[in-house]
Amino acid sequence: MNPFRIPTSGRERLMVLAERLIVSMAGAKVDLPAEATPDALWTLGIAVAGWWLKGEPEVDAVIRDVPSLPVLFEVFGSVQALPLFAATAARATDYVGLARGSGEFAKVVTELGAGKLKAALGNALFGRLKAQIVSVFPAPSDLAEAISPKPKLPPASAVPIRSRESVGTAVSQFDGKAVDPPRSAEPPKVSDTTVALLRTLYREDEISRILKG
Repeated sequence: MNPFRIPTSGRERLMVLAERLIVSMAGAKVDLPAEATPDALWTLGIAVAGWWLKGEPEVDAVIRDVPSLPVLFEVFGSVQALPLFAATAARATDYVGLARGSGEFAKVVTELGAGKLKAALGNALFGRLKAQIVSVFPAPSDLAEAISPKPKLPPASAVPIRSRESVGTAVSQFDGKAVDPPRSAEPPKVSDTTVALLRTLYREDEISRILKG
């Protein structure tokens, strides 16, 4: 699985963003319920990616293959922390960026509550949606490995997943969506997993420069 490959179609855009989202989910410092299996995370990733990219003709055409998927879009619209999580994953170009997304996903879980997330993932409707999504969008064969504590090295060709509205628009840096970026002056925290990965690739002084952005 390469969540930083350049997508060449609406289907690819949807799947690439879903991969970024679930890597961020897996890296979040939250206790996910047992129901958060790789297939469940994949389903959630595809659903959130579809919600974030909806309105794009080539993506909407793909979403129509899963008729029950839009049912979740109204629910997602009520989760205040979700847009910034989706935007952060969409504009990430490396695993440090996805680590920032992990922090935003933790806020989503805090807003929803662990109990509500557990109930949602165990719901019969979500189970049916999972069966549809796995059938239409098979999960990557190495999904379980990719969301383990040791993610793979991203390629140098990584690019943000931008929506059509972002072209020529200065409203927001988050794919043209009306999302306010965090105002804290503190640099985003990076997970221990990401730091450990960086230490296998760079010297300490280089890591310091990377984390300072």
